[in-house]
Amino acid sequence: GALAFWAPKIFADYREKLGVLLQHDPSLKFNYPNSIFPATTFNLGPETVSLDHLDSGNVAAGMCPIFSAGRFNYKTGGHMIFFDLKKVVEFPPGSSMLVASSITRHGNVPILPGEERMSFTQYCAGGLLRYVSYG
Repeated sequence: GALAFWAPKIFADYREKLGVLLQHDPSLKFNYPNSIFPATTFNLGPETVSLDHLDSGNVAAGMCPIFSAGRFNYKTGGHMIFFDLKKVVEFPPGSSMLVASSITRHGNVPILPGEERMSFTQYCAGGLLRYVSYG
């Protein structure tokens, strides 16, 4: 829903191309009935920290929803860092954000000892959409 609301053209592109892919091979199914994203990563911690990186295999013009979970003080750790933008954003447990992960270097701030942080990320590999685009 967030992608459809905040980036409707990206959502429409995913829906169109992934729809073609699923029609081509009916054995393929989405992971979740209410999600357009064909891939998921669970980072179950207990102290998930993501270093400075780009997800260069994802759709270049796409976005990825990231969900933060756990028991940690979001004022002292777990912040999302957007390195190229020179921004640090609080990311409390139970929050979600959409990130242009293939073009925006990102990571997160470590949490304190004894705290727990996990994340749930969905994404679309660029190769899936290229495969459909090239017939």
